[in-house]
Amino acid sequence: MNKILFVIFLSIITDTLSIRFALKRIPYVDDGTDGFSPMTLTLCLGTPPQGFNLAYDTGSYLIWVPDESLGSFYKNYFDPDNSATFLEEVIEVNSNETDGKIIGYEAVDTLSLNESNPHNRYFFNFVVAQSFYYSSIHADGNLGLARNYTHPINSVSDDSTIDRFSFLEMLYNLNIINQNVFYHRYKDDQTGELIIGEKVKLESNEYMFKCKCVNRNDLPQRFNDFWNCKLDKMTLEGVENALENNYAIFSSAEQYIIAPYRIGIRIMERYKNYDQDDCLISSQEDYQLECKYFDFSSLPSLSFQFGDYKMEIPASQLFIKVKDGYVFAVKASSNYKFWIFGDIALRQQAMVFDKDNDMIGFITTNQVPKSFYLTVLLGIIGISF
Repeated sequence: MNKILFVIFLSIITDTLSIRFALKRIPYVDDGTDGFSPMTLTLCLGTPPQGFNLAYDTGSYLIWVPDESLGSFYKNYFDPDNSATFLEEVIEVNSNETDGKIIGYEAVDTLSLNESNPHNRYFFNFVVAQSFYYSSIHADGNLGLARNYTHPINSVSDDSTIDRFSFLEMLYNLNIINQNVFYHRYKDDQTGELIIGEKVKLESNEYMFKCKCVNRNDLPQRFNDFWNCKLDKMTLEGVENALENNYAIFSSAEQYIIAPYRIGIRIMERYKNYDQDDCLISSQEDYQLECKYFDFSSLPSLSFQFGDYKMEIPASQLFIKVKDGYVFAVKASSNYKFWIFGDIALRQQAMVFDKDNDMIGFITTNQVPKSFYLTVLLGIIGISF
């Protein structure tokens, strides 16, 4: 009884219903590929619960997990025959996302939002992938937290389409959260926190920096489905460059910063000049700068300006270690007219994704909301909503 009263009191003073997840990167065995380990969180599907470490992905609409047919690629896969609460196979799906294509079926089953309390379950729709073309991501599947879900799922069987709510909207419609907002904070390169449904309250009651999302009819439709922001300036080798009509989306399961072709090539050529002998620009799916060795002490940092907020990428993080050397953190793509800011950029600061106000907020580490620490304390003492 005392615990119930305490929870009620706590929900009143915080004025929110929220869900807290621990984020972590899953170490992977070197299999000869240069895969990427995104931040993941643990969710359970079915009864008894089947656990999955899902990639935290702000650049995707879908919750998806692998089917048994992909068991050779994934450690965990969803088995509907082993779930007493599996309701139905809703529709066959063929979905194109930012960095991949998934073919499978949509299912309905219970989803546990708290791995420490798997009995707190709700029925959700999710996709079971039977075939895919996806970037090499070391996780059991994907939890999409994109801005919108206007891109319909296509049916393989009858060419029809079916609209779906985003994960955030489903939580809101089920009264699990009462505000369409979430934010993340990476404690270090390997761990972090994701809190869904909690309004961020700073000393000034505002985000330290904020950026309004936009809709652009001159860009591909899927641009409007993702969290985006106008990119105003870039500082390269200490020189500030104004950028006209440049926009960026934020995708936490993408590893790199992907730039439109011309400006991406320009950035790579500048950094290639610091070591002409050991570096070359190669063309695979995108254009990238590869180096066998690099002296990071001689490199300048790279920064980007979003409104009043300056995002700086330290020189020490501009090159990513791969099997045969290093790859530059910025790639160039001829497929996109906009920028994609991935994990290498998002880890630099805490970020707020506010659907109610359709904006992104940037928070420096010393401006983490007081409620964040309250939520962490609740997790430590084992109280959850």
